[in-house]
Amino acid sequence: MKRKEVLFLLMFLLTNTCFSQKELKIEFQDEMSLAKYMVVQLGREEAKPLKKRLPYIHSATLNLTIDLKGKILQVDFVERAEEEDFNQLFERWVRSTSGKWKVTDAPGGVETLNIIIPFLQKTPPYAGYKDWTDLIEKFQNYHTSLSPDNIENCEASSCIIVHEIVNVMYPAVR
Repeated sequence: MKRKEVLFLLMFLLTNTCFSQKELKIEFQDEMSLAKYMVVQLGREEAKPLKKRLPYIHSATLNLTIDLKGKILQVDFVERAEEEDFNQLFERWVRSTSGKWKVTDAPGGVETLNIIIPFLQKTPPYAGYKDWTDLIEKFQNYHTSLSPDNIENCEASSCIIVHEIVNVMYPAVR
């Protein structure tokens, strides 16, 4: 190769690298985490029936559609917990985060983003529950398997799957 061709190739590679598209990122800007929110909510009067239940494991996954300013446009469940009370608590927390999401480096032409939030809520196990770790592993394997390919209305260019949020709550003392 001639010197001129080598310089051209180097310039092409450097220029191409510098102008490549950056990766889409989101940040959550809120001091009140989901764990704190759940503690506050479970301390309220209307949550007493939920607290009095035996130790439990709940798993839910939400598909949150936001605009590029972080405002929530739509909330859908990808996976629902068996307990509707838990689903309502999780959904209320997600709705309370509207405007607290920061989006950077969104691809051109994209006006909305989907954020997939897998959540596992559990209390410590009790002696009578034999399959405790198997159930936790089942939920965590499901959360790990989530991808834009297996979630409805989730395109790879505008869909972000956050890491599983695990919250451990201690059951009420009776």
